[in-house]
Amino acid sequence: MNRPRAVFFFYAYFHAMRWWIVCFLLSGSLIVSARNQTVDTIVTHTILQRIAAWQSNGNDYFRAGLFPSYRRYAWNSYLERPDENIFFTALVLFTLQDVQSALPPHQKKIIQSMLEKAKPAFAIFRHRTGRPTFHFWSNDPKKVFPNAGWMNLMDRSHALPDDMDDTVMSWLALNGSKDSAQQIHAIMQSFINGGYGKVKNTFPEYEQLPAYSTWFGKKMPVDFDISVMSNVLLFVERFNLTWTKSDSATAYMVVDAIQKKYHQTNPSFISPHYNRAPVILYHVARLLKNTKYTPLLEIKDQVIDELSSAYESASLISDRAMLGTALYWLAPSKMLASKDLQGNWLKSIEQENMVFFIANMSSMLPAKYKSSLGYMGIGKFHYYSPPYQLALFLENICTTAMLNE
Repeated sequence: MNRPRAVFFFYAYFHAMRWWIVCFLLSGSLIVSARNQTVDTIVTHTILQRIAAWQSNGNDYFRAGLFPSYRRYAWNSYLERPDENIFFTALVLFTLQDVQSALPPHQKKIIQSMLEKAKPAFAIFRHRTGRPTFHFWSNDPKKVFPNAGWMNLMDRSHALPDDMDDTVMSWLALNGSKDSAQQIHAIMQSFINGGYGKVKNTFPEYEQLPAYSTWFGKKMPVDFDISVMSNVLLFVERFNLTWTKSDSATAYMVVDAIQKKYHQTNPSFISPHYNRAPVILYHVARLLKNTKYTPLLEIKDQVIDELSSAYESASLISDRAMLGTALYWLAPSKMLASKDLQGNWLKSIEQENMVFFIANMSSMLPAKYKSSLGYMGIGKFHYYSPPYQLALFLENICTTAMLNE
């Protein structure tokens, strides 16, 4: 055989074998939350490439740089629409950056490339005056439920104000400056219970508590959500901001609600924008991982026990990955029952449609209507994001690997 032909067959064989190995890894079994493993760079590279492929280059539904998410009407699960928002893009980028220390340099570059591609899109969701707060939907132009047909006639008249959840997660994803974080924190102090209004739809013991509302709007009803509160306090801790009386009051409500198990008995009331105990526990666990505030740490053992139970009963891959990660944050030595994933597990994760966030229009109503309408599902939309589900899975793999270093 002549030399050129031999070289050709060698390279063909080499690439065929490499592709076969990748296919084997992806179509064979994979263990969720297994211990004593280091990060498998072939698997993590494949997941990152898959997430990057989801990032929009600009189309009719999602502007360039955004990661897609979709909403489904609770009353009619067949009514589904693409939903352009900044929230899931912020979640994907924050989650990936938070675990990138477990990844090799060339994979960190993939994450950085996704961040740089997304940065211009954040400007569309920022307050139109330049104030460093963010809106869930576009601020330029104003949007309400994108691709909603006749409802979009109300884009301007019924537009919502900026909110704390999108603001803190966007700023964490963008690695914003501490000066801007302090500016945001100062603005937050006016948007508490008793600031521009009084809360009318919470449990009686919290009605006088000067905790944070979800919204920055002066005319919006005060709205309490302990998952949003957990993200706000995460922001305070990650930027090492000086705690205020509002931070302490907010931490008190998170602790008290968890101790009384309101997240288990009435999740739609105590966390109307997340509404599922596993998701609420994930938010609280992430806060506990990042704080040394003693009153918050009092619930650590309870949260660990509840995470363990939720992990054992979880049926979705994404839920199991999310809960396993949260457990490892708080109890690194915890041994979890692993789960083998067979077949095309990447596709399975993407197609799970795990409900992570909920747009709950009844959450702002007085208490007697909030409970009944929320239970019926009127004005409630379930949100999911395939690339975020992949990011949660990658977070689980990397968290496990970092614990074994």
